[in-house]
Amino acid sequence: MKYKISKLALLPLLVLLLSSCQETDQKIVKPELIFSGFTVQNSVENQYRNFKGAVIPADLTPLAFRIEGELTEVVVSAGQKVKKGQLLAQLDDSRLQQQLIDAKAQYELAVKQQQRGQTLSAQNMISGSELDELTANRRIAEVRHKSSANQLNYSKLYAPFDGYISDIPKKNHESVNPGETIVSIYRDDIVQIRIGVSDVVLAMINPTAKTKQYDIRTTFAGESRSFMINYQEHTSEPIEGGNAFEIILEMPQVTPAILPGSTANLDVDMAQAGLTPVTGYQIPMTAIDAGDKHGEFFIWKYIEGKAYKQAVEITEINQDGAVIIKGLTKGDTIIKSNLKKLRHEAPVTIAVEDNQL
Repeated sequence: MKYKISKLALLPLLVLLLSSCQETDQKIVKPELIFSGFTVQNSVENQYRNFKGAVIPADLTPLAFRIEGELTEVVVSAGQKVKKGQLLAQLDDSRLQQQLIDAKAQYELAVKQQQRGQTLSAQNMISGSELDELTANRRIAEVRHKSSANQLNYSKLYAPFDGYISDIPKKNHESVNPGETIVSIYRDDIVQIRIGVSDVVLAMINPTAKTKQYDIRTTFAGESRSFMINYQEHTSEPIEGGNAFEIILEMPQVTPAILPGSTANLDVDMAQAGLTPVTGYQIPMTAIDAGDKHGEFFIWKYIEGKAYKQAVEITEINQDGAVIIKGLTKGDTIIKSNLKKLRHEAPVTIAVEDNQL
């Protein structure tokens, strides 16, 4: 039995097949992504600058025994206020006390032998060399006696100044070695603030200027009052694991006390402080790409059709954006949109707006 298929019946099937082939051959064209950018022009100079700092334990001092032994007792606790000369910890001194008793007995015997030798020498009953030997024995015994007394005294740890106990890394009945930290103590009569600065700011410090005489107005988190604090010192090498340097500032302690860990806000007049005013370039916040680390920031430069990621240093954040003092120069073209879609050295197209800054 034969079936006849109408040509009209096959027509829709042919149209469908041709349509599928055309769709397969067509390429999907993604719209080109155009980034916004601008060209950096004039720099800005700011005489005033704000720094963020943190209160640190003042003159934090680790204390250790000069001798080894077993830690009998730590008589203080972390956070406790102590007075100069107060006992903090002590070692097992039973062996040292016995050594002192023996050394004292030997010294007393040597003294008596020397005195008797002097009497016999006056009677010409012993030679001068024998008397010299007795005198030397007495001196040796005296040194051993004083050494034993010092060793016994070294078994106790005293506070070198008034302050607070910061940390106690060792526990009772542990063995300790000479120089191993038992407790840490910091002063209670001053407040010290640590701020991190870049090498650019550090280079502004003029060693011949009277920087130490300049008082910086400072406020603390949770404290409505403002205080005047002055410069003390700065590090000559960057902090381990970073490129920042440290500056230490100081002021007398107040009541109620400002405790370590408090956040400090410092407003600095660069001219009065003997520092060079800050010169940088103002850019919008949309052009700044935050890094993974604290205080790490980047911008994207447009150079010959490609995007380049550049680390920068921000000196100030204001209502117009941020002031960059390192990593940016006049004439640079900066990308300020869709930063998360950029890749280092990837080709990009940008629409440069009117020159800014």
